[in-house]
Amino acid sequence: MYLPFNFIIINGGFFVKINNSIDIFKFIAACLVMSIHICPLASGNMMLNSMFNDTVARIAVPFFFTIAGYFLYSKMENSRGIKSYIIKLIKLYIIWSLIYFPIIFYTWIGNGTHILLDVIFYIRNVILIGAYIQLWYLPALIFSVAILFLLLKKFSLRICLLISSCLYLIGLLGDGYYGISVTLGFSKYIDKFTSFFGSTRNGLFFGMFFVCLGMYIKAHPPKNHLKTYKYLGILASLLLMIIEVYILKKSKFAHDYNMYISLIPAIYFLVLILVNANLKFKLKICLRSLSLTMYLTHMWIFLIYKKIIDIIELDVLKNSFIRYIIVLALSIVIHCLIVQFKNIYQLKNAKVTSLKLNS
Repeated sequence: MYLPFNFIIINGGFFVKINNSIDIFKFIAACLVMSIHICPLASGNMMLNSMFNDTVARIAVPFFFTIAGYFLYSKMENSRGIKSYIIKLIKLYIIWSLIYFPIIFYTWIGNGTHILLDVIFYIRNVILIGAYIQLWYLPALIFSVAILFLLLKKFSLRICLLISSCLYLIGLLGDGYYGISVTLGFSKYIDKFTSFFGSTRNGLFFGMFFVCLGMYIKAHPPKNHLKTYKYLGILASLLLMIIEVYILKKSKFAHDYNMYISLIPAIYFLVLILVNANLKFKLKICLRSLSLTMYLTHMWIFLIYKKIIDIIELDVLKNSFIRYIIVLALSIVIHCLIVQFKNIYQLKNAKVTSLKLNS
């Protein structure tokens, strides 16, 4: 169930080499996603919180997409393996959609709206947008991998990258560069699309490009001079992102802050650094799957935490940074418990199998 973030073994029969630097950054990326939703700096400085969440933190999800593409590229001809991978993602998405459904249902009761309409919109969201706030990543990844799998049967990787780049540029007009679509007079088409699909931050306009970028990095390793300047490249890209976001905020161009031009070089150089890093120490398996647990559980924990704080009214626990640390710590504890229960279950199964073989 941890395949979207770990890529260790896929049932279709292929194996992926483990990279400690990527595993460590997956944890950092999960922390950044949590930052976007929980806003740890909000109690101190709202402007700083906004700039951090709309710049550095926005690297996280494109990174996950790109790493997925990087590891999947050499397996794209293994149709059985890709189908198995997609099925695992679908199962994971269904399970976590069900886990988050009580929150959705509680919202319906609180809003007092028509239950039939709520159900219709929920089904629409599950299929086209995402069952809950952070769960959109899973259907977007499913769509991206499935479409690229089909496209690569007919087109070269470069053509696929060109197609996905054009789609990303279109997606920008519904997100960070929405103001351009208003200026050019076709924002009504963007609005019609987003009214039904929620956003251009999805598998078609967002995920597919970064998955394809990861595949391209894998298929066409950069020349030595690019590798030499990769650290300068990531720093320059982050600086450009800060400038870009500042301009977008000042000009009030953006409809949302998910998609930028500077994200492309930032992710490119980041992945370049990580895949070429050579960390010698061993990382425990339980830590490899931690990022996915954090990503999936943090909103449940956060909502429960807010409800408890509303009841006990303890001011210190309302501090945004303390709130963030507690939610982070609890998500790690939950992960450790999941791993422990999983190990106990596997041990019991192994003993039962051993007894059957010996009888």
